[in-house]
Amino acid sequence: MTSNSLLFRKLSRTKVARNYVRAFGDATGLPAAIVDKDDWHLSLHGARHETPFCALLVNHSKACASCLRCQSLLRKRARTKSCVTACPFGLTEAAVPIRVGADTAGYVITGQVMRDEPTEAGFQAVARKLNPTVGLDAARRAWFSTPVLTRRAFESSVYLLSQFAEHLAITGNQLALQIGNREPGVVTKARTYLATHIDEDLTLAEVARAAGASTFYLCKLFRKHLGMTFTEYLSRCRVERAKQMLLKPTARISEVAFQAGFQSLTHFNRVFRRVVGDSPTDYRHHLPTTA
Repeated sequence: MTSNSLLFRKLSRTKVARNYVRAFGDATGLPAAIVDKDDWHLSLHGARHETPFCALLVNHSKACASCLRCQSLLRKRARTKSCVTACPFGLTEAAVPIRVGADTAGYVITGQVMRDEPTEAGFQAVARKLNPTVGLDAARRAWFSTPVLTRRAFESSVYLLSQFAEHLAITGNQLALQIGNREPGVVTKARTYLATHIDEDLTLAEVARAAGASTFYLCKLFRKHLGMTFTEYLSRCRVERAKQMLLKPTARISEVAFQAGFQSLTHFNRVFRRVVGDSPTDYRHHLPTTA
């Protein structure tokens, strides 16, 4: 088993992961699953709240292959940010990436819902795609019992999963350190220095001097123990700071950028979108509002 596979197995079995999946299902009535990026089974098969129509199709190879192709495409599109897609049978699914270090370790998946009320005409179109071995009466009953969610309700569900994925990413980084060797003192000194000077125009050479190491050695340790480059780690720290500041509705985007340590608004927007999957403006727009 590779270290990445071991990390993901530990991550998916944590108490917080299991409790969240259960709580999400209880709150929304939707199935959810945490899946390894290299696992290409049907993600939601056997999950709590699995849609009866999807459960029915698993037993028929043609339909099952169609679902697998759809999920493969969904995951490819969700490597860096959340993605929503519809399957050939009219059901919608969403995938949210779990980013550990600079890589996507896996996904949180939900869906198996309709965005519009089912109609007989819609079922007839679906029926033409079904394997002849699928009983039409059973398929009709299952298809018409599929949950229907408004666009807003489904987007809210995906947003909840995106917050969960961020929490899992933090847990994953902690587990990565536990699986590997203990973090060297040089890395600890560098991270401490970064945390206290995050709003300054930092350079690798400056941080290396503060940590008592050469730039080459510090870069090597960051890759080995944190799973990312020094630059990527610094960018993620600044983005996390920016996300906290964006919670304040009166803070201007430009102010947030410079207070988080970015030297230009253009660079801030580019890095924020790469890390989060949304622009700072869109991220703030999707934040829950308080009455």
